[in-house]
Amino acid sequence: MLSRTCSELFALSLYQTAIAEIGKRFHNHEGASIRCLSVQAPTIAAAAYLRMAGRPPVLPSSNLSYSENFLYMLDSLAYKPNPRLARVLDVLFILHAEHEINCSTAAARHLASSGVDVYTALAGAVGALYGPLHGGANEDQGEQD
Repeated sequence: MLSRTCSELFALSLYQTAIAEIGKRFHNHEGASIRCLSVQAPTIAAAAYLRMAGRPPVLPSSNLSYSENFLYMLDSLAYKPNPRLARVLDVLFILHAEHEINCSTAAARHLASSGVDVYTALAGAVGALYGPLHGGANEDQGEQD
């Protein structure tokens, strides 16, 4: 069982690795895998966060946008739709996606170039985020605020 005291990035890495194994069994078409992953990513991240908080996971709502759903899954009990906050999160996601060749992107590209499936490449990218000079730096900054 996953400890509540481990870091969020470590928990996310474990969840993503599990999804990689499951995904290999159900998706034979890479386009379907990528679409599935883009939908699963916020659900997995929210589940990892909630596990660390000792709370059960929350399923996404079909009535909310991508970012609104992520915010809802993080705090479903007190969630009130906030279009401005959702837009800020949309922009943040875009900025992270367009960050060129950072450590996790390079890891994913190296893995993909070896012929692994998209799930395994993403699991490797999430693993690269765990390092103190990449995603760990963001985590440290968040703890200082």
